[in-house]
Amino acid sequence: GPVAVAVFAGENTLTDALSILGDDDTLKLVSSGGIYQLTEKVIVNRKIIIQAAEDLSEKPIITRSSSMTVESALFEMQAFGKLYLKGVTLDGGADAEILSGALIASSQTPFPEYFRVKAVDCNFSSVQNSGNGSFLKFYPGTQADSVLFTNCTFSDCDGIGLRMDGETENSAKYNVQNLEIRNCTFWNIGDEALSIYAGDDEPFSIGPAVKIDHCTFDKCGMSGMPVVHLKEVDNAVVINSIFSNSTLDTVAVTIYGWAYIEYCDIYKAGSVLLERGAHQYDGMVNIDPKYVNATGGDFTLAYSSPVRGIAKDGTAMGDLRWAGNVENSTESDQTLVVTEFELQQNYPNPFNGETRISYTLSKAATVELQIYNLNGIRVAQVKNTHAASGNYSVNWKPEFASSGVYICQLSANGKSKMIKMMYVK
Repeated sequence: GPVAVAVFAGENTLTDALSILGDDDTLKLVSSGGIYQLTEKVIVNRKIIIQAAEDLSEKPIITRSSSMTVESALFEMQAFGKLYLKGVTLDGGADAEILSGALIASSQTPFPEYFRVKAVDCNFSSVQNSGNGSFLKFYPGTQADSVLFTNCTFSDCDGIGLRMDGETENSAKYNVQNLEIRNCTFWNIGDEALSIYAGDDEPFSIGPAVKIDHCTFDKCGMSGMPVVHLKEVDNAVVINSIFSNSTLDTVAVTIYGWAYIEYCDIYKAGSVLLERGAHQYDGMVNIDPKYVNATGGDFTLAYSSPVRGIAKDGTAMGDLRWAGNVENSTESDQTLVVTEFELQQNYPNPFNGETRISYTLSKAATVELQIYNLNGIRVAQVKNTHAASGNYSVNWKPEFASSGVYICQLSANGKSKMIKMMYVK
């Protein structure tokens, strides 16, 4: 069965241990605050699980060795690669003679297979490369099926923090299918904290699904760029987050199409730009969140902070770790807190035959689940019922339907959410 391999700090101890690692084994870094140096990048073309040992006083640090003589990422994602990180720090070695372009990057050689990145309780720091550094960067011709960051901190980057915008304009290609960022902090990032491109400006084409929930962004977008740029991403939600202390004459968030933002604080961080009918809903404020010491990177909310208790779920806005009331997350793929109802992306997608549609209700509601074609004509009513709180799934098998994109709409409590589905006969 799966085993945990203990790894002590040192040069290439991590890569040496990887050579004996099984697919379901875990590398457990046991040196508190230890420096795990790499002389060459780690190729991720299978499942790799790296986590800190329990009860360490300081996170182990994975960084470049001074003998690494080429500019490269610490981890390079390749076909079928799955990288799971927990409780570690990835450091770009900003003071190194040879700079790091990214901490995690996809291969610059295109490949059709998917890969995956998940990180829980990790720090990503110190990426400086003449304005081109990134914590994470995906190159054209590569696509992750999912990227998930939970309880992570991203600090000190001179370029775009999370970069998934590498595809050519209107190519219908994009670098990630599902992106979720929850309870994370972004601080001191020169350009966008997040830049993602959906592949084209067609409102009904398949594209990425993005959710940003309970995040704190401070001193980001300082080169006059948006803090969060979700270019042409129709299926996106930004909620319960704080954007603060950025360039006032720029844009805090740019969203498009069906994307929406709600219950966020935009303080000294510009404005929200709504493109192609994107929505700004209730709960938006412009107030000082009253951090303890923002200039020192301490975003703990003062007891009197006005953003306490005004998030949509009744907690504080921003990364809840700074509010002292975050629930403990133990799984790298834990789902986000549900406030009213959630509609998940159907699976499989694209699909042939039938597909499963899943949704969650946080309280009882009258639910309508309907399918529309791109002409706005309803082709199916899958559900129309009163339901208690809980998790639900339903299969939909198109009848007399042609191949193409369909819109699934879930309505409950006077609000609606939609996903795009691709049917291929």
